[in-house]
Amino acid sequence: MTFVSPQIPIRETTGRILGRNLDHRLWVIVNNDLKPPHKTLSPRIAAIGAAAVSSLIRGSSVGDAYRLYAIAERDDIAYHINWILPNVDCPAPKEDFDPIFMACLFETGRAMAVDGVLWRDAPPFFAHPGSPGGR
Repeated sequence: MTFVSPQIPIRETTGRILGRNLDHRLWVIVNNDLKPPHKTLSPRIAAIGAAAVSSLIRGSSVGDAYRLYAIAERDDIAYHINWILPNVDCPAPKEDFDPIFMACLFETGRAMAVDGVLWRDAPPFFAHPGSPGGR
């Protein structure tokens, strides 16, 4: 297992210490849907506060994904990421740890893995240079 660090270039350091380069890969799983659902809120403090906290968590998750991507790029580490897609065809969870919802997410991920489309090579909303929307 290799740990990533914002201060230490891992690939260079392990190559120097071990005298050879290792196969470096970073696998990131974000346990969240990163595109906020569009819904009308009631004009109540609790509803607005809950939506704000949810937005902060999503934003923090996206920021973490980009930070890890930047470290992987710097250290020449292969980057692989996945997150819960907003259009997942699963019943809405009825509780915090809903086993039916979790089983559906697992089966969705398994089907994506079988189809070879589970992992992405860039963080969410990232436009590769030269692609439409990229520089």
